[in-house]
Amino acid sequence: MPGRRNTRRVGIADVASMAGVSHATVSRVMNGNTTVDADIAARVRAAASELKYKPNPVGRSLALGKTDTIGIVVPDLSNPTFQAILRGLSIAAARDGYRVLIADSSEVSSEEAILAGEARRRCDASFFAPPA
Repeated sequence: MPGRRNTRRVGIADVASMAGVSHATVSRVMNGNTTVDADIAARVRAAASELKYKPNPVGRSLALGKTDTIGIVVPDLSNPTFQAILRGLSIAAARDGYRVLIADSSEVSSEEAILAGEARRRCDASFFAPPA
């Protein structure tokens, strides 16, 4: 199609090819492993930068077995008590590199069960606040 750009995502294989290393080496460098030779790590980072490589968060969470996400289910987001608690939890989580996923169950137990299942699948940890 005219005017259509190639939107293929740059992957770890592209970085490995450009840097002349294996996929595993790129993965180790991108995950901060310090056992990779400094010159090789610099070459990998330069290739990643030139290609504008961004790690795929879904692939990363599958490979590492963690999402860096904490799920919090509250019964009523409009309650000021929960707002203050969530603000504090979000700030503390961010300091440790976690994101917070917040859900409102509207005090409906069937909704809480659905949200609990979603939180187990998508989050490293989940918290359920009782009604205030």
